[in-house]
Amino acid sequence: TLAEILRGPFVGLVDDDPFVDLVVLTQSEDVGADGRPVWDNQYFYLRGLGQGRFDPMRRPIDCLSRGGPRGLSANDDYLFFEDMDGDGIRDAIAVAHDIVWNEERIEGSGVYWCPGLGQGRFDELREAGLHPDDGRGNSQVMANRARPQVRDINGDGRVDFVGGRNTYLFLNLPAGLLKRRL
Repeated sequence: TLAEILRGPFVGLVDDDPFVDLVVLTQSEDVGADGRPVWDNQYFYLRGLGQGRFDPMRRPIDCLSRGGPRGLSANDDYLFFEDMDGDGIRDAIAVAHDIVWNEERIEGSGVYWCPGLGQGRFDELREAGLHPDDGRGNSQVMANRARPQVRDINGDGRVDFVGGRNTYLFLNLPAGLLKRRL
């Protein structure tokens, strides 16, 4: 049995026009050959037409698809469409909070992004690694589940993050995210 649930929505400027787009997450659960649940999490967007209207055609954001037999879901993701790499094109950014402890590292939690190609298209998913100075292997941007704030704090053209359990600034540097306590 295949069940589909719509979650979200998020709003943002996904494509290159000036109209706000509507981003929705579909979650599908099916039963695999081994009898275990298999999850498919797919983000898609409805292109904004202005005046509160949206094109009903679902446009997938394939690079943010997640799922599989482990049951990882994207329920707790926060999505942003900002310039992560400073090239002037909006990128898809997911700040994820899947809590899966593996020794001292939280797997699935962190900042993931897909470089923008323009016109609502995105390249493959990558993780925004930590700057070597941090040394923990865990970004903690979502440590307290509060929605992080994204802005270009240091004026380098790349979006930075403010969030975490004790309120940290995460500077988006070419070497990775550098955590600084505020």
